[in-house]
Amino acid sequence: MKNINKKELFTVTLSLFLICACTALLMASVENLTHERVTRNALQAAEETRSGVISADSFAEKTLDDRIYYEALDQNGKLIGYAVESASQGYGGEIKITVGFDLQGGILGVAVADAGEETPGLGSNIAKPAFLKQFEGQSGPLSLRNGGGTGEIDAVASATYSSTGVVDAVNQAMELCHKVIGEAQ
Repeated sequence: MKNINKKELFTVTLSLFLICACTALLMASVENLTHERVTRNALQAAEETRSGVISADSFAEKTLDDRIYYEALDQNGKLIGYAVESASQGYGGEIKITVGFDLQGGILGVAVADAGEETPGLGSNIAKPAFLKQFEGQSGPLSLRNGGGTGEIDAVASATYSSTGVVDAVNQAMELCHKVIGEAQ
């Protein structure tokens, strides 16, 4: 093994340090330049998801028990329903959904905002309309009708964990919505 003198060691160390510092500076600059656009796009996507589950002219963010929900308002500012974002564990990670409710707590629509790492072609099918339409009109705690069970929702074939994650998230959203309605009365 070749002996490295102190000058060579210092030169190599300084070179590596400068490369790392320049890379970190470049990454921070890119983050700084794109942060606003990424945030704006995420807010716009969330607004579009809310609009997809309940037809409203605007949404007002509210909080109950440290949980955020949205009041859906018509063009005159009149309350027409609620949109609640929720999440639960699926097979491949956290599943994030948005649920639209009418003023009585009935489900108007469900959208999967993020299916995480659900298996393509299996668990990812939880985002398809054929599965999500089953939730519309429901108003009580839901369960899966898996393998001939008595639940209200048919699981996606070969994706029971993913289907359960959506049902759990919908139930959490429904619980919050019913609490909001109870507080409003």
